[in-house]
Amino acid sequence: MAVRQVRNHGKNIIGHFPSLKMGRMVAFESTIERDLLYLLDFEPHVKSFAEQPLTISYWEETKHRRYTPDFKVEFTGGQKGLVECKPQVFVKKEVNIKKFTAGEAWCAERGWNYEIITDQALRRGFRLDNVKFLTRFARHQLPLTLKYRIKAFVDAQKTAPSIDQIMETITSESPAIVRATILQMAFHNELTLPLNERLIDLDTLVYPIDPKETYDEYTKIFPQK
Repeated sequence: MAVRQVRNHGKNIIGHFPSLKMGRMVAFESTIERDLLYLLDFEPHVKSFAEQPLTISYWEETKHRRYTPDFKVEFTGGQKGLVECKPQVFVKKEVNIKKFTAGEAWCAERGWNYEIITDQALRRGFRLDNVKFLTRFARHQLPLTLKYRIKAFVDAQKTAPSIDQIMETITSESPAIVRATILQMAFHNELTLPLNERLIDLDTLVYPIDPKETYDEYTKIFPQK
């Protein structure tokens, strides 16, 4: 449960994100936090997350300060971490550096990770836009038998087929339904699409999930894959 409610300071955007992973509405108080929630909800190495999770007390000279990080994240390997979202232009401000130092020290004492997510890092490249696109299909009601057929077809290929090739091969459903099913399976980690290279289109290649791949060693929102 959040230790404080999200607040509108007049310039920030607040709202609630419908998380499939957490099964509830997750509050955010900036567009950076909102965009990060798309990744937290999608990334398979993220097990769970919570907003405004705890308050850290620290001293600034003779003044007692309190700092509430934006998110607590638990990863599939059991590691935990705190995440702070901040615009890049504010990262080097003295008041924020003191908060970051307090957060890093608190996490270090407990063997947790501390991660600062900036707007520049979050929105660099194509991954966030592609994850947002996949999220649009995550809740659709689609034929389970079609998922089996798509998975069987992809697994049987020597080279990765494109979305368009799968749509042309599986003709028992409309092309739009086949496409939506592929994208939903990619969101739920039942198929793999290259998300970092370019925006998803009909030429995007579709890969099976590697059963040997493990996400237990990933302890950052942006793991080195």
